Amino acid sequence: MKHKKNIIWISHGSTLNGAERVLIEGVKGLKNLNYEVNVVFPSNGELLEKCNQYADNISITNIPWWIDRGVRINFISKVILLLKIFKSTFNILKEIRKLKSDTVISNTIAIPSGAIAAFILRKKHIWYIHEFGKEDHNFNFVFNEWLSCKVISLLSNKVIFNSIAVKNKFEKYISNKKTTILYSAVDINSFYRKTYTNFIFNENKPLKIAIIGRVSKSKGQFEAIKAIEYLILEKKYNIILKIIGGSNDEYTLQLIKYVIDNKIEKQIEIINFISNPIDYMKENDVCLNCSKQEAFGLITLESMKLGIPIIASNTGGNLELVENNKNGMLYIQGNYKSLGEKIEYLYLNPNEIKRMGSYAYEWSNKNFNMTKYQDELNRVILDLYKNI
Repeated sequence: MKHKKNIIWISHGSTLNGAERVLIEGVKGLKNLNYEVNVVFPSNGELLEKCNQYADNISITNIPWWIDRGVRINFISKVILLLKIFKSTFNILKEIRKLKSDTVISNTIAIPSGAIAAFILRKKHIWYIHEFGKEDHNFNFVFNEWLSCKVISLLSNKVIFNSIAVKNKFEKYISNKKTTILYSAVDINSFYRKTYTNFIFNENKPLKIAIIGRVSKSKGQFEAIKAIEYLILEKKYNIILKIIGGSNDEYTLQLIKYVIDNKIEKQIEIINFISNPIDYMKENDVCLNCSKQEAFGLITLESMKLGIPIIASNTGGNLELVENNKNGMLYIQGNYKSLGEKIEYLYLNPNEIKRMGSYAYEWSNKNFNMTKYQDELNRVILDLYKNI
């Protein structure tokens, strides 16, 4: 069987969150290698606009999730969900036939329709898993984890995990022969690199810190607030924290209320979600990743690629990216004083920011780049067609 290098990539979302941004890199990388790349989205959105400059064909159809997003659903709702999945499968099946695609990629564990369509048409299928599920996004499989993961294994020729940490969670369900790990490229123009001069932090010059990502309990923004509150009230340090990724949801409003009630709103600012946070990031001296369980850590890597050291929780994918005291620092997740100690160290030793930032820039660009990423993704696809 001749491999036509015709891919159809099924997206679970249309916004610019982590897994969706990796999809852009995947589409861009495969186009660099002369693939025909088609993408199916569940709706219009910023992701569609970004992909439009790379993808050969873009289509939109409803793509239901088979996860409950933290709210359990009843039997009738499960039946309705199954009907929606079958309808979505039929629509994707028509797209595969029309575009004559030979390989289907499902982005994230949330959507089964592309996998089912590929199985019916006997096409090669790759499931690209970017998340733990319950631990990082607080969702559960509607049809229970064991059954759903067995379906993932059955309907996939290959399962890509974005980190060793995520693979370790699912390896009990999925044959090791089918799995591989693929780190993202995080392609950032060197124009944005942070440049440092010799400086000290004092009452006239604050240490600027940013934590970027969807505001939620699992992302640990409150831990960052507590650490900064401790340092500015108890230690009297001049520190500014920007939390980028808020919305009008209840949790964001709770954080805003806490900041105001404790009279630290001059030092801590909560900003709504923005699609391109790089401009905000490069204006800061240090970035934080306080996730309770980070699947990979795009923000961690983006920070490094800007030449900005990261202080990250010692969980999940952060452990695969952060070399403690080299390209950043690790703190004990759940312990805001541990986080505060790391921030204090950099506040009192500003030359360490420059040293770690420089090492982070060189290390991240050497180990995570588009050439390496697209070649590895290409290898995964080509391996599906060996001995055929």
